[in-house]
Amino acid sequence: MSIESVTSIIEEEEIEFVRFEFSDFYGISRCKIIPARHFIDKASNGILIPFCHLSSSIDGAELHLDTPYGNGDVGIGDGVWFPEFNTFRILPWYRKTASILLEPKYYKGEPVSCYPRYIARQQLERLDKMGIALLAAHEHEFHVVDRKTQKPLTSDTLLRSTVGTYTDPNLLNQLMTNLYKVGIDVENCETESGHGQLEIAYKPVFGIQAADNAHVFKTSVKEIAQQNGYIASFMSKPSADHIGCSAHINHSLWDKDGKTNLLYDVNALTSFPKYNRCCMLRLKINGTKGTYIENRSSGGGSNPYLTLAAVVAAGIDGIEKKLPLPEEEIADSFVRMSNNNDLAQNGLPCTLPEAIEAFKADDVIMEAFVLEVNFINLMIYT
Repeated sequence: MSIESVTSIIEEEEIEFVRFEFSDFYGISRCKIIPARHFIDKASNGILIPFCHLSSSIDGAELHLDTPYGNGDVGIGDGVWFPEFNTFRILPWYRKTASILLEPKYYKGEPVSCYPRYIARQQLERLDKMGIALLAAHEHEFHVVDRKTQKPLTSDTLLRSTVGTYTDPNLLNQLMTNLYKVGIDVENCETESGHGQLEIAYKPVFGIQAADNAHVFKTSVKEIAQQNGYIASFMSKPSADHIGCSAHINHSLWDKDGKTNLLYDVNALTSFPKYNRCCMLRLKINGTKGTYIENRSSGGGSNPYLTLAAVVAAGIDGIEKKLPLPEEEIADSFVRMSNNNDLAQNGLPCTLPEAIEAFKADDVIMEAFVLEVNFINLMIYT
């Protein structure tokens, strides 16, 4: 899309407000709401938004740490943020309102290399130069509780319960219909194992739109739930006593034209590990279109741009180094890990501080994210 095509839609649909929206490092949506009469001016010249959102805690408070955007004139100054016209969407649950996603630049026009969406795009461009396109979708779980009483939408473990799914038919209807209207092609909705926990899966798309869809999905679910008297939370582990939320990344590799699934080889797939639900990585095999990898490692509260970037960077490293596949897992790894502390035995981090140190020691990810060590500390500890 172009500025002209977006402007035409604004005029035809009589849009009055456009939400200039972006993701902070935590995947939280931030925005400025612009009257539609100023859209052409703001879209052409950019909108000024402080860089503090790239060096702040999750509640938005500025932290003056030793980071590229936390000190001095840079940290308290503005970036010039420009809309990505292909992300324009009309929001049916708000009156005459649309949304468009932004990316920041410096005053001289250089991109901000540590912005999450930019990081993801850079990794996808690396993949593109290898003649490969990524088809992907995040698979989110989230909890729904009453906004006033904090009572969960469902109070029992109702995994895929038909009756439980319809605890509030109006909420279900609005989620399923409105998500589709903003470009999220919902494939199914189900109750999960946690109290008040739902999962909505949607169709994969190519390139950066996969992460854009995840960002829009999470924000949309929160807003629709809020309008119906609920809070929708994607917190990875909201309570030690209850099941957490994940954001599996389902992805496959295709040729640049998006016509051939490079993962699918009917003669070779028998040598791949079986798809064990207990494992972090699963290979799902169901014909050309239905063969993909499910990465189950990311939490519901993660930033979809950063998780997508990490998956692509790690995958490219594996391709370039021709790393071998691990041995097939045939046991119940849930039981084995709980009994034998298998994470530690395999050199994987068991605590957040250990995870931070592992992150900083990983040259592949650090180079992909273009981040300084102190910036990593800020992102994770806050």
